[in-house]
Amino acid sequence: MDKYDKTIIITITIIIIVIVIIHNYFRNIEYFNPIVTTNYGLTCKPHSNDDCASNNYRIPGTARADSSCETCPSGEKPNEHKTDCIDCLVGTAGTGGTCTLCLPGKEPNEHKTDCIDCIVCSSTQYFTGSCHNGGSSNNKTCLDCPVCNDATQYSTGSCGGNFNDKTCHDCPCGQIPNQERTSCRWDPYNWYQFHGRDLEGECTKITGNIYDNYWTGGWAASSFLVPRNSQIALYTYRNWEGKCFSIANPSRDAPMYDNVPPDFDNNVQAIRINTVCP
Repeated sequence: MDKYDKTIIITITIIIIVIVIIHNYFRNIEYFNPIVTTNYGLTCKPHSNDDCASNNYRIPGTARADSSCETCPSGEKPNEHKTDCIDCLVGTAGTGGTCTLCLPGKEPNEHKTDCIDCIVCSSTQYFTGSCHNGGSSNNKTCLDCPVCNDATQYSTGSCGGNFNDKTCHDCPCGQIPNQERTSCRWDPYNWYQFHGRDLEGECTKITGNIYDNYWTGGWAASSFLVPRNSQIALYTYRNWEGKCFSIANPSRDAPMYDNVPPDFDNNVQAIRINTVCP
């Protein structure tokens, strides 16, 4: 092979290398720039997101595939620029990429795919917040009304709807709630003793016979509340010894009270209920 032939071969080789480089260069342009006509006859066209329907968002295209409009999942809708999907706004729900404002008395379900009836509180509850009112926040919550002890408490105020100012109050010793539970009355069913006369001062309930009535530092009992149709016998010494003083209540409707005689004052050391002095 002479010098001339070598020159031709080298020249052809260089031309082939240049063609390959140029070919690869334009292929890269085709891949990274979708707004060109490719060697495969595919033209990637620019699109505006506004071309998509109101319930769609646009998926960007490539050199191999055109961009497309897709429907948002249930409970979602396109964002302002239709580049992605977002959750339905507060107070709205829907499917197919469309969110609709819930009607009064309705609220979105957990997944915001449908409007459901607002939570209904029971007769023993009140609520705070609200359930959909012109798109406002749905934050209605049911709370239990205060429950008073029927045996020992009365109540003031009321509870229901969206209001609660009900308060439970303890009845003092010797008293129980009235039938309406609005105040207290003297207990017609049990015995009580008081430090002071006329049912004043410290009080304790008598639940059975007491052989040693020592309480709160002494035998200081000066007045007694006796339930309806019952009696009580009081003694000046323990073990039901010494002088005895009886209080009998013949009423079938109401309790009664009595103060002890002077020599029993602050000196009631033993008690029997449902009986009188022998």
